[in-house]
Amino acid sequence: MKTYLIKLDVDGKDTNPVDTGSEIGFKLKKLSDVLDITIEKVNVYETKNGYHVYIEISSDIELDGKDVTFIQLFLGSDCYRELYNYVRCKIPNYSGKSFNVLFKHRIKGEDYGVEEITVNSIEMLRAIYQEID
Repeated sequence: MKTYLIKLDVDGKDTNPVDTGSEIGFKLKKLSDVLDITIEKVNVYETKNGYHVYIEISSDIELDGKDVTFIQLFLGSDCYRELYNYVRCKIPNYSGKSFNVLFKHRIKGEDYGVEEITVNSIEMLRAIYQEID
């Protein structure tokens, strides 16, 4: 069984973290039933503009970069981020995990993507686990 890291960039600080977490959890449960994947671990962090969600899954089925990109898009990650991930997957010289970039810090020193555990991120995490348990 191989392990994969699914990375979601969920934009929108104005969204309800419980509703968003429930939606992610519901889709994740459906995905695990259809693709026969095992959900190993979930972490949620709040950022300046939304949330970063990290989902560790395992599967007997080999997943390539396009599969991971599809899963992330299906679960609600930023569609433009996933479009760029898909394009990187199509470039022959990209290999391994390098296509799946989720920035924790801006290159020019802004605190744009700093990840924090907050009350909202904990509420979202609880909502995800309620759906998948």
